[in-house]
Amino acid sequence: MPLKAFFPKLTNELEPPANLKLNSALRTRFVDAVESYYECHFRTELQYLEPLLIRLQRDQAELCGKLGTHDYLARIHSRLEVTEEELVFYKYETFRFPFQELREIHVAISSFIHPHLLLGTPSEGILGLTYLARLTRMPDEAPVDLVKILKALGDGTRLKILRLIRQKNCSTQSLAADLSLSEASISNHLKLLTEAELLTRQRRGNYVYYHLDPFLLDRIPMDLFQYLD
Repeated sequence: MPLKAFFPKLTNELEPPANLKLNSALRTRFVDAVESYYECHFRTELQYLEPLLIRLQRDQAELCGKLGTHDYLARIHSRLEVTEEELVFYKYETFRFPFQELREIHVAISSFIHPHLLLGTPSEGILGLTYLARLTRMPDEAPVDLVKILKALGDGTRLKILRLIRQKNCSTQSLAADLSLSEASISNHLKLLTEAELLTRQRRGNYVYYHLDPFLLDRIPMDLFQYLD
């Protein structure tokens, strides 16, 4: 769904303060920029996550039906307390929501809010709760690919190699010169980093250049915390 659908007031009705007045063309350019950012950074990941989130949402709805609303809400987050009379959320201050004042409670899941619980009141009598989606049930054994990545990162020389390659694509020969090591030693390190899929290779004439995969690097903290949780 285009982001314009989420910002009708921004594109059509919004009247900003006098010192922030934007003409129609500038508002449209802003929304287009936000939409392009979304397409660039989130669309591919969403195509992977959306089916998992939908399935998990259905599972949670079924679980809520089995446990009942009170017991289900009580297990959503450690800072959420549910009594017979009210729902209490402990954060920088204590938020209390008497059940007699609530018409609806909307519960949603997200893969982007860890470790917090997002709470909102979109309209009077409605409470919205969004919490972290646990997309997989982690086995007792550590994931093989995560172990391989962490082993590859567990060496000072290999971290220096990654830092250099992040700045620019490098060959074995240039890395050996920059780090004052033999090409054979650099090749062994590059082999481990490539097997962990942190690096990719591209031949240019007589030389092979290595590239860092920033997407996989960004996923390491999330994969690690997901396993630890």
